[in-house]
Amino acid sequence: MAMKSTDNDRVLADIRAKSEEYSAQVYDAMLDLELINATEEDFKVACRRLAKNSFAVAYLSRIETVAEEGSIRATENIIRYHSFMQDTKGGYKNLKEPIDFAQAEVTGFLNELINRYFNE
Repeated sequence: MAMKSTDNDRVLADIRAKSEEYSAQVYDAMLDLELINATEEDFKVACRRLAKNSFAVAYLSRIETVAEEGSIRATENIIRYHSFMQDTKGGYKNLKEPIDFAQAEVTGFLNELINRYFNE
């Protein structure tokens, strides 16, 4: 089935919405880092949240840049590529490090996009 240009717009809107969610989490983590009476554990948790969500924002920003070019084929290719690379090379499956959680979340979102827009 041929995709219409409006389909690329919908994919782009979903990417932007998810990126905005992660950006809000980055902002909230920064606020937590600025608390005067934060415990050491609270500070570490905020740092982990900042790292995880910053990774996601940066990752989705790259995909958004490609999607903004308007080609649904290029959008699909970049989403499938990064989903594949995270699944095969990301090493996030043990969920031991903060980056593992970020990779797992981004990969899950990319797989949602693939299932929603590109799999029949």
